[in-house]
Amino acid sequence: MAAKADATADVPDPRSATDTGPEASAKPPPTGPPPAHFGAYEVTAELGRGGMGVVYRAVHRSLKRECAVKTTGRKVQDERALERFVLEGQAVARLGKHAHIAQVYDAGVSGGIPYIAMELVSGESLGDRLRRAGKLPERETVEIGYKVALALDHAHRHGIVHRDVKPGNVILGDDGEPQLLDFGIARDLTASADDDAGIAVGTPSYMAPEQADPRRGPVDARSDVYALGATLYALGTGRTAFQAASVSDLLFQVVTEEPPSPMAFAEVSCDFAAIILKALEKDPAARYQTALEMADDLSRLSAGVPPRARNLGPIGRLLRRARRHPRALAAIVGFAATVVLMGAYFAVTTGKFEALWADVVRRTARTTAREVRSRFQPAVPVLEEYRGLAEAGLLPVDDQELLGQYLARRLRHGPPFDWISYGDERGKFTGAVRRDGEVIVNRSWRDAAGVGHLREVRDDAAETPVRTSDDWAYDPRERPWYRLALESDGVAWTPPYEWASGQGSGITATLALRDGGRPVGAFTADYHLGSLSEFLAGLDLGPRGRAYLLARDGGLLAGPERSLMAPDPLLRAALGSMPGAVSALGEDEPTPFRFEHDGESWMAAAQAVKPAEGLLVALVVIVPEDEVTGDVRRQRTRAALAGIALALGAALSWIGLATRRRRRLRAAIHDMRVSGAWRP
Repeated sequence: MAAKADATADVPDPRSATDTGPEASAKPPPTGPPPAHFGAYEVTAELGRGGMGVVYRAVHRSLKRECAVKTTGRKVQDERALERFVLEGQAVARLGKHAHIAQVYDAGVSGGIPYIAMELVSGESLGDRLRRAGKLPERETVEIGYKVALALDHAHRHGIVHRDVKPGNVILGDDGEPQLLDFGIARDLTASADDDAGIAVGTPSYMAPEQADPRRGPVDARSDVYALGATLYALGTGRTAFQAASVSDLLFQVVTEEPPSPMAFAEVSCDFAAIILKALEKDPAARYQTALEMADDLSRLSAGVPPRARNLGPIGRLLRRARRHPRALAAIVGFAATVVLMGAYFAVTTGKFEALWADVVRRTARTTAREVRSRFQPAVPVLEEYRGLAEAGLLPVDDQELLGQYLARRLRHGPPFDWISYGDERGKFTGAVRRDGEVIVNRSWRDAAGVGHLREVRDDAAETPVRTSDDWAYDPRERPWYRLALESDGVAWTPPYEWASGQGSGITATLALRDGGRPVGAFTADYHLGSLSEFLAGLDLGPRGRAYLLARDGGLLAGPERSLMAPDPLLRAALGSMPGAVSALGEDEPTPFRFEHDGESWMAAAQAVKPAEGLLVALVVIVPEDEVTGDVRRQRTRAALAGIALALGAALSWIGLATRRRRRLRAAIHDMRVSGAWRP
């Protein structure tokens, strides 16, 4: 018979009588006579309906092709929602024909009702099969999981995440082959933004923890891996991994609790249980990183070869639980480290102070690395985004007016760049700079009529931008960043340079735009490093301690003085005593050394930091030696008091953490349901 072609008409999967199930909170569309047509499709019958909409059997008037048409079942007044529904259909249509994915033919809006036309699949859904059979044999479940994993891998490679994999969304065709359906809430990873950011989307029994609680991280291909693991759990045991009396309790279990082993409910092999439990890891980094990895393990199981996923054992389960409570683990580790340091303090002599110095440097290096990465890392993805948009014709690089507006918006609301710009092979330049709360757009050009320049000041308080023109002659082709971009395959960084008007140092990330392999222009993200100087000046290194950031070639990026470009005498003395070059420093551990300057002994340490692709910098920390060693008795008293305070604080935190964390998570899940931030 012809089965429903979409899981929007899905019914609850098998579970206990107290389980609300994923569909319990969804309200079906209003009933009534079906529309006569949707666009080019004549409706012939209703196939099914559910919380997500209605599915009709229809025929394309021109092609005479029978298909299934999925709709919301009601008019949608929100233009954004209409556009999202259609764009999702178009995104899934990019997948084309796959042996285990129901093909999408068309998407559009008819009479205010959005619709998606897709392949009509005859067969039985896995949800229906579970209700009829209770559970599936392991061999059949493994074969189905293998094929669905291949289908998901195909979707992921095309930038599509399903976000609602479950038994009701897989149909076993008349030929016994599984077909993955219902990409209705799929996410297009190639889109510049996600309308569902901060909203829990999916089916609770099968959604990953990061779907149930969007604060845990982004939804990506690994979320589908989790859902497939939950689906195989249901197929192999006849029940879902988590069951509760309400959706809120179910979501709480998904986020906080470990799933019971499938072996507790059905006679399944330990290898099959290990594959499922690896897919159901709370931490996405601990799961299969791709659906193809999971498919490989399932194929190994089918062939009688041990899969790569194995049972964790007691130690493995303990480590996994520790990863789920990072703050508690950090408190334990921090307390243990303090105890060790205090014991060393009372047991050793001068060497102990050197260990304390190394610890100061490590903490300073970690803090500085985080700060530097937060500033520089956004440059690489943003420049790659600009290039991708330009190559796709979505960024108007040839229209300086539109390009300037785009760059101004991104600069005002985007990453912490001071300049973003684009220059091309014809000498045209469009750039936006942030200055004193305003965004200034500069457009310059060179053509047969001569040289032109337009300066535009954009202020939120002003209705229209203020424009002025002058004879500023700027040719991007003559700039070092443009030549550097043409010579590089990826993002490249300029050496540090003097910012305009002697305001300190700057650095530029640049990426070439190519047409058929030929460079036609370059994008830049420019940083004024004065804010980094202020950060370094604010580090707690004692009254005379100093910290510097150096480029790979030893050039000064930032120091405790904002306007400093050339190394001061103290830094020159330190670099003269440093073992090896800046480019040879390691990223894992700082390199400590001593040096003399003006008759005084100084302690220094240097460590490499890679804040972004193609960029290597070095942190140099310098402190007078007597400030590190200090007074032994004073240091010992402070260490003892700090240890006691830390022990008391850790004990109190440990007591409050268990109750507060669970209470806040329950409240957050309840608030999401009440506010509509969870979308079934």
